[in-house]
Amino acid sequence: MPNVLSYMAKETRSQDRDRFLCTLFAPADCRESIYTILAFNSEIAKSREMVTESLLGEIRLQWWRDAIDHIYHASNHDLQYNIIVKELGKVIEKYNLSRAIFVRLIDTRSRDMVDKPFEDEIEYREYAHGTTV
Repeated sequence: MPNVLSYMAKETRSQDRDRFLCTLFAPADCRESIYTILAFNSEIAKSREMVTESLLGEIRLQWWRDAIDHIYHASNHDLQYNIIVKELGKVIEKYNLSRAIFVRLIDTRSRDMVDKPFEDEIEYREYAHGTTV
């Protein structure tokens, strides 16, 4: 019987192939959690490519900020409106992950909505560190 990939694994494989391949070396019992975090990262990373105007990208990122807030302030049965949000809620609860990690990723991705080069190497490094999962 062939192995069947979950939705999160399929999303990670299609959006972030290199990291998908790296997860194959992770212990099997935590792979699904890793796929979920990587699927979330891919969703926010593609915000700029999905919109025609920067403001629409900011609205999309705000939706994710609100979803993260909802995860930290609602019970899991309230997270049914998006598969990634639902599964991310489970991962956050299981590993007791800090809200700041997710907020930083989203806030740093706001930089993608600005059509100007980085001011200096420091700004570039902050962006690189802020967008790394």
